[in-house]
Amino acid sequence: MFPVSFKKSGTGYPIILIHGFCESQEIWDEFAKELSKGFTVYAIDLPGFGKSPMINAPFSISDIAEVIWNWISSENIQKPILVGHSLGGYVTLAMCANHPKDFRAFSLFHSTAFADSDERKKNRDRVVEFVKAYGKDTFIDTYVPGLFFDKAHKAIPVVDAIARKTPLETLVNYSIAMRDRPSSLQVIKDFNSPILILGGENDGLIHKEPLIEMGNLSDLVEVKIIKGAAHMGMFENPEACLKAIRDFADSILNHA
Repeated sequence: MFPVSFKKSGTGYPIILIHGFCESQEIWDEFAKELSKGFTVYAIDLPGFGKSPMINAPFSISDIAEVIWNWISSENIQKPILVGHSLGGYVTLAMCANHPKDFRAFSLFHSTAFADSDERKKNRDRVVEFVKAYGKDTFIDTYVPGLFFDKAHKAIPVVDAIARKTPLETLVNYSIAMRDRPSSLQVIKDFNSPILILGGENDGLIHKEPLIEMGNLSDLVEVKIIKGAAHMGMFENPEACLKAIRDFADSILNHA
């Protein structure tokens, strides 16, 4: 089986935290510490990030989802709640498309079920061309501060250090996989369990309007917009994000 690096903490119902682009499980360290006071929390490294090796390229988001689903099965984690940040949300949606009955619920954390627009696809291509020409560090210099509303936020150096560990090959291949991913709106419509969509009030990457539109696709969807946050709510407003996920999980488990 393909090796997936992860950190497990706490006891209780299982929640799996899936990081975003140019991140690793480290992005969740403080968040998981608090969340694990009431749940068993697994923070994973997607293939090619952190300590998980890369799979053969080219690959799709669905391919990545199958790797993670196989890992969940091998760890015998029963019907976990998934929380996917950005890219992690795309992986979450692909897993729920392929194995909808294997998950109790899921949350998209600064993520979307919409496919990339034509303009967004062009931006992905520009990123690939840029990092091949100038290297990943030059890209990360501007990419990481752009994730935050406050450009002097104390967590920027933390996220920057994690991002710089991303191999160039990983950055390029995931950019292509994200560009080519299909719409997952049908997943939202068809999923028969609760869905929490968390968006940032000031997120320049995942705007709140499409999230609200996604919320209208099913009565099982709850949308919360996090005040003061752009794309990194786990750092920008951790209290509100923790409360939203705890309340979401508790409401599901209390009605089980």
